[in-house]
Amino acid sequence: MLKIDELEKKLKDGNLACIYLLFGEEKYLIRQYKTMLSDGICGNDDMNLSYYESKSVNLNEIRDTALTLPFFAERRLIIIENSGMFKSASESMADILKNSPETTFFIFIENEVVKRNRLYKFVNEKGYACEFKTQSDEDLTKWAFKYFKNADKQITHNDMHLFMQIAGPDMDNIYNEAMKLIAYCLKKDTITADDICSI
Repeated sequence: MLKIDELEKKLKDGNLACIYLLFGEEKYLIRQYKTMLSDGICGNDDMNLSYYESKSVNLNEIRDTALTLPFFAERRLIIIENSGMFKSASESMADILKNSPETTFFIFIENEVVKRNRLYKFVNEKGYACEFKTQSDEDLTKWAFKYFKNADKQITHNDMHLFMQIAGPDMDNIYNEAMKLIAYCLKKDTITADDICSI
């Protein structure tokens, strides 16, 4: 199984695999890496991008799509989200992956996986599986500091501690509250405790 920083390095190096599985509790990070992977694999090419969601995905349709060569492009991308195939033994999906051409890429997004099933083992062997766990308080604080810095806003450690207490440990919520705070302090360089409490 790949760690998040290892996945990021492979993306920066352009070292792409044909199969990815992103799973875990931290939905914000999963969405970010799904977008980065999709952009890296097929860019803005919607013609060669297929998206499937729910536990009732049509495997015959996915098989046909996977076997179709990309249209005026190097790659075809299939994104399958919340299928539940990694909790049950999906032999059919494993066979589809095994028999797909090298031009077809897959991204799976799942809430939970069973690491002993055949599909997970196949993805982990032939591609990259990456688990996105809830981040530590320290990592979340570093991320929030970086986010404010990128927006040209300064904030003291004490005020950041107050912000994190109010925003909580969910990255989506931290992001939304940070956006509101940055907009509120648009004409200021420094975010204060008063600004945080006002928002």
